[in-house]
Amino acid sequence: MASFLDSIGYNLWVLPALLAIPLVGSVIVLLIPVRQPTEAGGGVETPAARQLALWLFVLEFVVSVGLWWSFNPADTGWQAPIDVAWIPTWGVRFTLGVDGIALMMVLLTTFIMPLSILGSWTSIRTKTRSYYSLLLILSS
Repeated sequence: MASFLDSIGYNLWVLPALLAIPLVGSVIVLLIPVRQPTEAGGGVETPAARQLALWLFVLEFVVSVGLWWSFNPADTGWQAPIDVAWIPTWGVRFTLGVDGIALMMVLLTTFIMPLSILGSWTSIRTKTRSYYSLLLILSS
């Protein structure tokens, strides 16, 4: 599994992807229509926001699971590092990496978020787009 992950350059894109998936998904969830029209007028809150948020969190968990196989416990430094100049004139950099504790926290977060969607499946009935969009932003 580790050789496959190395062949696709997994450690080069995994951490930015784990940040980008929920942020892009949050925007998409906000663009979903609020209500499905009914024949009697008015409308019913659409379940599409909830379903999309669930699938985005499942996708994020699947993407994050590869960190388990690509992580080398013998290496003492940051792994899967990303270091990009953000505001070069001020010397500000965007830096990400994982160590042993961060690996467990990433896996725990990406595992729990789909469960939180399933737990709120029947209780969140109003403002579902806002709720699930903010939940996606929270996971970033």
